[in-house]
Amino acid sequence: MRAGFLNWRLQGPTYAATYLAFPVLSLLVVAIFGSVLSPELQIGLLFLSILPSTVQSSIAFTSMAHGNVAAAICAASVSNIVGVILTPMLAAVVIH
Repeated sequence: MRAGFLNWRLQGPTYAATYLAFPVLSLLVVAIFGSVLSPELQIGLLFLSILPSTVQSSIAFTSMAHGNVAAAICAASVSNIVGVILTPMLAAVVIH
């Protein structure tokens, strides 16, 4: 478990995708298609983009790809724990 938590080659891209790439992508989608999306749908899209993935789906997809399931458990678990702190902060920034 410790090795999984300290593996920044795994954790770094996981955090970058979850807490940077997806929020930026959703902001672009809202900026481009905002005129055809209702305000409620825009807020919902932005909120969903800042949530971490579920541990179950991370493990299932990794297992189907014959990847490192133990590393997926560590990455998803840490991402969800960090998400408890980061999600409200990102929501305050992204959903104004």
